[in-house]
Amino acid sequence: MTIIEMAREAGFITDGHWAKEFEAFAKLVAAKEREIYDHDTRVLMDALWKACGDDEEVVNATIESQGTLIRGEQA
Repeated sequence: MTIIEMAREAGFITDGHWAKEFEAFAKLVAAKEREIYDHDTRVLMDALWKACGDDEEVVNATIESQGTLIRGEQA
């Protein structure tokens, strides 16, 4: 569900009222969230690589042992 769809469901956007403004705001929020997510992912992956002694097989096994990545399913 997109941010716009969530806003419509929550009643913030009705019949196009505020749609353009809210869509611009939603894009800014989404971009910032992606920036934060990417940063945190890099930090955590760097820590995982160090903890696993830079062994790719161990890193992959460790990730797989924790479950399926949502981002990987959406790609």
